[in-house]
Amino acid sequence: MPPSSTPIGAKGGGESGPPGALPAVINAVVDALKPLGVTHFDMPATPERVWQAIRDARAGTATAAKAAVAPAGFDPRTGG
Repeated sequence: MPPSSTPIGAKGGGESGPPGALPAVINAVVDALKPLGVTHFDMPATPERVWQAIRDARAGTATAAKAAVAPAGFDPRTGG
């Protein structure tokens, strides 16, 4: 249903951008953790969960933050 707050029933330009910010932040977190072998991270990316993912990746274990740790020998630069 179009919003009734504008004469033509359109949303403002600022109303469409924020939903894309959350996935972008998570992608940035995963990109930053790729050298450690982390390939997936679920929201929310709290400092505690990111730190736990770093510690678990270094230890070679999965995390309570649901970060997926790549198997030993995985090269994130080549994907294999």
